[in-house]
Amino acid sequence: MTTQRKNVCVNESYDYNLEEWLIKHNTDARWSSKHHTWNLDPTKSNNKVASINWNSEWPTLDTVQLVQGVIIAVIEFHDKNGIHGYLHNHKNFLLKFGMKCYLGAYVRDIVKVFIVHDDKSEKKNSDLKEKSKDADMTELASIICHTILGKEMKELPSDWINLIDSINMLHMTDRHKNVIPMEFVKNHPALWPWQRRFMFYEECWVRAKHATTDVHTFNRKSDFIHNWVGNVVFGIKFVDWSSNIPIDTPMRRLFNDMCGRSRLRTNNGYDLLHFLRAFHHHYCDQDKSRNPIIHQTDSKDYTKEEFIEIVTTQCFPLFLVTIYKTLCIDNLFL
Repeated sequence: MTTQRKNVCVNESYDYNLEEWLIKHNTDARWSSKHHTWNLDPTKSNNKVASINWNSEWPTLDTVQLVQGVIIAVIEFHDKNGIHGYLHNHKNFLLKFGMKCYLGAYVRDIVKVFIVHDDKSEKKNSDLKEKSKDADMTELASIICHTILGKEMKELPSDWINLIDSINMLHMTDRHKNVIPMEFVKNHPALWPWQRRFMFYEECWVRAKHATTDVHTFNRKSDFIHNWVGNVVFGIKFVDWSSNIPIDTPMRRLFNDMCGRSRLRTNNGYDLLHFLRAFHHHYCDQDKSRNPIIHQTDSKDYTKEEFIEIVTTQCFPLFLVTIYKTLCIDNLFL
């Protein structure tokens, strides 16, 4: 691979432009298919080991890192009062791999993207429009959805649809009266590794659980954060979140067990957060004799935490997104 140099505010090296990356990685290579067989509760199937197939398709890590790099590049370009107007030309994105970036309180691997004006050809079969940040973000959303992911919006997972919608609305907040924080878009939960998702649930649960109304102890920054997170998750309302839990599955087993030992309210985010945190911890427990949700008939796939995170995300696709967006609006980052 020949490393070339371009002037992009500063002199930087790059590995590919976006057009070259797209040629090297066809659409199928940008997605990872995951398949698991999930045993149903044998007590509900006449003691026969019935099962359901759980198929899912998620963008690969390389694809996610590229998407995040492109988003950050365009937002930072706009922060410097730049308006591009030619983002539809893939040669205007230069990619540098193996870079690290601070996102929130964490260091993440991303693809560093530099924006140039190498190709100023107008978009084919489209009316000439005034160049603006709004137009740039619309083009960015289209590039991510149709070009990089290679899908129609309706084919994407719910959290990715939310990301695309948030990009489209980033500079339309005055009209829609719906604040979309830039940090939320740059570090959207759809872009998180699965480990980070469960870590976030854990952090939120610990803080919400330790929320206090005692004015005598409410004198530290940690107390403020605990109470604020508690208010956020309590403020998320559902008709009945338990209706999203698949019947006769290990997830349903845990729900029934928790309802037998304590009162779970299925109309608020606090109890859902409690349930998801318990779901993760029970799957990490290898001792089946003490585990209320794992039968001897269950396959070893159940201990694969990535699969559990995917199940959690599919059953409650926008719960994590809603929590994180609210915290970003309040400038509270965990």
